[in-house]
Amino acid sequence: MDELENLERKRDVLEEDKNFTLKFEKTFSPLEKKELKNLSKELKLFINDENIDKRISELKRWENSLVFNNKMEIQKQRLMLGKISNERAMLKKANEILDKQSERFFKKSYPSLNSDKFSTHEVRAMVNETIYRKQLLTKEQLAEVIYTERIVEQEENKKIFKEKPFQTSRYLDSKMKQVEENIAKESNPERKEILSIKKEKLAGIKQGLIEYVQLEVERKFDKNVLVDTVIEGELLLAKADYYQTTDFSTVEGVTRFTSEELTNLLEQSRGSLMNIQTVKIPNDCQGVFFVQDAMTHLDELSPLAKHNLKHIVNRNDYLPNSDKLELTSQIDTSEKEVVKRDLDESTGQEVNVKIFQLAKTINRLLTGNHPQKKRNLEKLIKQTKGEKKRSLQKDLPFR
Repeated sequence: MDELENLERKRDVLEEDKNFTLKFEKTFSPLEKKELKNLSKELKLFINDENIDKRISELKRWENSLVFNNKMEIQKQRLMLGKISNERAMLKKANEILDKQSERFFKKSYPSLNSDKFSTHEVRAMVNETIYRKQLLTKEQLAEVIYTERIVEQEENKKIFKEKPFQTSRYLDSKMKQVEENIAKESNPERKEILSIKKEKLAGIKQGLIEYVQLEVERKFDKNVLVDTVIEGELLLAKADYYQTTDFSTVEGVTRFTSEELTNLLEQSRGSLMNIQTVKIPNDCQGVFFVQDAMTHLDELSPLAKHNLKHIVNRNDYLPNSDKLELTSQIDTSEKEVVKRDLDESTGQEVNVKIFQLAKTINRLLTGNHPQKKRNLEKLIKQTKGEKKRSLQKDLPFR
C-alpha cells in the first residue's frame, strides 16, 4: 500500500492537465479483438473477467475430481485431462490479452504508480472499478479495491480445501500412496504418464493444504499458537469448527449433541458421515470429535446407532488403526451387554408365564376329578422344572 502514498498529488496534476484525456472504456487492438473473437468461439463463452474466473474454477474442480477417481478408465482420464489442459491454455491466452489492456489503461490513468507492485488481479480490479465509476479513484478507494481483491483471492484459494473430497492430509497421503503403488505395478507407458500427472497434482494439493492450514490457524487463533505438523493444525481447526468456538475451556467434558440427537444422527447415517443431513460433518477430521461424543453416550445409543457408529469408526481415515480396534471393541462389548440383559429379561418373563399357567391348571383341577388334566399337569410341572433348571445353569459363572 506504500505505493499509493503519493497518488493524491499526482492525480490532481493529471486532472488539471488540459492535454490529459481518458476514455473510461476498455480498448483493444484489431489483432487482440480477432484473437478474443476466436477464443470466445472455441471456449463457447463471452470473454470477460468474471466468465474466465468462473470457468477456471470449474476446470480446477473437474481436474481434481479426475485426480481422485480410481474407477474411470485411464485412457478416458487422459482424454479429459488433455481437454482440460487445452481449455486452460486458451483461458490463459485470453487472460494475457485482458492483462495487457488493463496495464495500458492503468499506466495512462495512474502514471505515478508502478504496476509491478501489484498482482495482475489487483491491477485489473483497479482498472475495472475506475471504468465503472468513470473517474480516477482516490488513494482510499484504490486501497479498498486492493484489499477486497486480496480477500476474494484468498477465499477462492481456500475453496478446494473446503469442498469434498479434499479433506485432510491423511486422506491425501493415502491417495498418493495408492497412486505410487499403481505406478510401480503399471507397465503401459501411457497409463504410467497419467498416473504420474495425478501424483504431481496430489503433491500440489498437499502443499496448498499445508499453507491453508497455517494461515487458518493464524487467523482463528493467536499468532503465538504453534503447531508442529499439519495434522495438529487440522485437528485444531476441526475442533473449533465442530464445537463452534475457539475457547475450548467452555466445551471441556461437554458433548455437542445429546444422546437422543446422537442416536438420531447415527441412525440416519447408515454408517457414513456423508449421509447425515440434519447437521454437516464435512470430513473425517471433524468426525473424530463426533465419534468421541458418541462414545461418551455409548450405553444410551440404540442398537442400530451402535451398528452404524462401528462403520463410521472403521471408515475414518484420521483415526489410527489402534484406536479403531479399541473403539470397535468397546462398541462390541456394549452390544453384548445389551443382548445379555435383554435375554435375561426374556427368560424371566417365560418362567413367569409358565408359573401362571401352572397355577391356573391347579385351580381347575381342584374344582373336580380330571384324570387327563392330572397327567397334563404332571407333564407341565416337569417342563417348568426343566426350564427353571436350565435357566439357573445358564446364570452359573464359568470356572
